[in-house]
Amino acid sequence: NHDSGAGEFFGVWKIAKKIEDKMGVLGISDFIKSKIRIQFPASGDYYNGKVHVTKGYQWDVVGHEIGHAIYSIARIGRSAGGRHRIDECYNNALAISEGWASFFSAWVSVDLDDPSAKFEYMVPRRAPLEIEHVPSDVCHGPTNEWRVYSFLWDLIDLSHDNESISIDFKELWNLSIGKRFPSITAFKDEILNKGFDPVVVNIVWQQNMFDR
Repeated sequence: NHDSGAGEFFGVWKIAKKIEDKMGVLGISDFIKSKIRIQFPASGDYYNGKVHVTKGYQWDVVGHEIGHAIYSIARIGRSAGGRHRIDECYNNALAISEGWASFFSAWVSVDLDDPSAKFEYMVPRRAPLEIEHVPSDVCHGPTNEWRVYSFLWDLIDLSHDNESISIDFKELWNLSIGKRFPSITAFKDEILNKGFDPVVVNIVWQQNMFDR
């Protein structure tokens, strides 16, 4: 049973193994020098040097919290704590940290060609959370994590909605690792600096950040 103690344990293991396998196939796991520790069951879902998980069957939440560990160890961007509600805006560091972790969870478990890609358990009051589209009532701009992960998803997904860009996840990873981006805007600037079509990248940016 997926929600039994044993079922939930294997739910956590399944996501962790999937991450290990997918990153191993791409040859991008060498930065991990020691095991990422996961505590299950825990009193909350968070990462503080160790991944804490409350419900093992919540595949999207498990992937998100492990994503925080990957983000931190790989020094992709700056990290910030604090209160955050997915439909509100906060600060740049928190938005990129939370948004990247969700993007990573989607890459792990969601089909890149799914035109109605969704998170199932993340943020119950708004679940299921769309990945491909951001509702118009969500705070606009690059300091909202929902818009951050949708922008990143549109860069790699194979289901094109008013955009025609597909950056391989490994390409995106290689231009990200070790950069400690202060914001998703700096992340976008790095993409442009690497020679990707600015017209297409900016279309993806606008339609995710500002509903255009």
